[in-house]
Amino acid sequence: MKNKSTQNEPLEYRQDIDGLRAVAVLSVLFFHLFPAYLPGGFVGVDVFFAISGFLISRILWQDLESNRFTLRGFYARRVRRIFPALAVTLISSGILGWCLLYSDEFGRLGKHIAAGAFFTSNFVLWGEGGYFDTAAELKPLLHLWSLSIEEQFYLAWPLLLWIVWRLRGNVARVSSCVALLSLALSIYIANADYNGGFYNPLVRAWELLFGAFVSFRTMKLGDLPRRVGALFPFVGVLLIAFSVLFFNSDLPFPGWLALVPTSGAVLVLAANPKSFVNRVLLGNRLLAGIGKVSYPLYLWHWPLWSFSYIYFHGEVSPSFRWVIALASVALSVVTYCVIERPIRRRQAGWGLVTMLTTLVFSLGMFGLFVWREDGFARFSSVEAQAEYLTRLQTVPEWLVQVRSGKCHIQDENATMFAPECIEQQRPSVVLWGDSHASALYPGLVDLQKRRRFGLIQLTRAACPPVPNSLSNYTKLCDVTYSDVLTKIVQIQPEIVLVHAAWLHHHYEQSNAELLSKLLHTVEQLRLAAPKAEIILVGPMPRWRPSLPVVLKDFMSAHSGRPPLFLPRADNAESQRLLDLDRGMRAFSREQGIRYISPEQVFCEKRECRTRLDDSKDGLFSADEGHLSATASRFFINHVELDIFR
Repeated sequence: MKNKSTQNEPLEYRQDIDGLRAVAVLSVLFFHLFPAYLPGGFVGVDVFFAISGFLISRILWQDLESNRFTLRGFYARRVRRIFPALAVTLISSGILGWCLLYSDEFGRLGKHIAAGAFFTSNFVLWGEGGYFDTAAELKPLLHLWSLSIEEQFYLAWPLLLWIVWRLRGNVARVSSCVALLSLALSIYIANADYNGGFYNPLVRAWELLFGAFVSFRTMKLGDLPRRVGALFPFVGVLLIAFSVLFFNSDLPFPGWLALVPTSGAVLVLAANPKSFVNRVLLGNRLLAGIGKVSYPLYLWHWPLWSFSYIYFHGEVSPSFRWVIALASVALSVVTYCVIERPIRRRQAGWGLVTMLTTLVFSLGMFGLFVWREDGFARFSSVEAQAEYLTRLQTVPEWLVQVRSGKCHIQDENATMFAPECIEQQRPSVVLWGDSHASALYPGLVDLQKRRRFGLIQLTRAACPPVPNSLSNYTKLCDVTYSDVLTKIVQIQPEIVLVHAAWLHHHYEQSNAELLSKLLHTVEQLRLAAPKAEIILVGPMPRWRPSLPVVLKDFMSAHSGRPPLFLPRADNAESQRLLDLDRGMRAFSREQGIRYISPEQVFCEKRECRTRLDDSKDGLFSADEGHLSATASRFFINHVELDIFR
């Protein structure tokens, strides 16, 4: 045992830790801007957690041993460290949001500004998670979830540490026990509840505690033996590199997989700072310099990327992504030099702490006000001209219309359909598919007023009516697939209506793969109900990022009311939908089944219908493609004769 620290020894600066910070933040930045190169770059956040737990716990323990510790002093240091750059980020995001977002989007940004200021972003995002959640790129402050988890951890950890110290307990043993409990919870939840596993602070605490444990062990036992101390950082860097290069966002994470990058980080932290890896690879001036600005770089990069994604409707060129990366670095350097470093160097005083706290919490209150006022929609000249854009149907309202929780399974873990989903009236029509298929239900109910038939709705979110689903929303698609076929055997319906969002991010597959799986579905249906008429409904028109945004963009650009028909986007997705429509038509002819093309109902040449009229209920979709009740009735009315020949 050597180089054992004394109780009054100051916390020595380690340049290699700044280098490790640089590795973490660059991994996250490249994962967001260039995911193909670093598909597992998101583990940089886990590395940050370990570093934070290591450094903060070291400071806390030294303060306790020297009788300098107070909760008030600890939180004052956190305010001086965290609040300046955070305030700049919140203010800048609010200004950009006011300039670039429509009122409903600005209202959501207000909620996230409040969540960021009050360090509850992880809970807000946890509550928003689900099938209908907005894409991550459309949330400019989404990245503050990790900062919120850190600050929530530091609400409890200093107090627990103080209690253990006063009771003369074994800090390393306590931290390791709590960490193992948190890790066990993380492993349990990872496969059952993705959002809970990702955003729950109890599930993430072990990553900070691993750093804390290493901090205590190194302070008590000193540096590791030379050979071990040289091996640890080498293995640690390899573990982090493996995670960054070979993990991807489809894996259940954090769970036990998070052990790989977190263990890599703590091995580096536990090593002798003078070892080759720490001193030469991580401790070089370039990486250490990036590490010094890692906090503002993390804060800046995501809002710049998100607002660019929103402005360009997801079509951000590789060259502009580099512009975002360079701008993030430049702004982080300015933030560090002009704001962070001067504040840190100022003599500690409660006036500054009070001012920073008041500023950040005032921003939070402003965010709540923006959210409460719906993003100041009444001041929007664009939306004031269109009633159908100011009264958009909410997801809960839409789910009620499609009988979610009864005949449409929205919960990723549910399996059962309610008994009332199966009507006994003959002839009977089975509606089978995903949430896009469930959108046909209002139109079919309206059709029942003109024709007598029993309607059996068996739909499940993110589960197309094909075997071996690639859905990344739920693992129960094949269970539902078998259940529906069993029910069809029992019902022996006259008609089976098959529909889905055939091309969807929840189940990416080629057109050829989809048609191959559809062939299996058709064969199974013929075995299950030999006399049933199979009707395949093709892909619906798709509007990116959503139909309301497309209409608002038109009104902003042309200062007038948009026509009922608008040109579809000229991109790869639109072309693939057209190719799939032709492929499904040919497939249906070959298999001797009926085919209904939404393309022919909603579109004429290169333009597609956006709404029935200008009334508040006239809009055909509140997102990128789920039909509204109005659109559902419009569609079913036009294909009635194709269903009942």
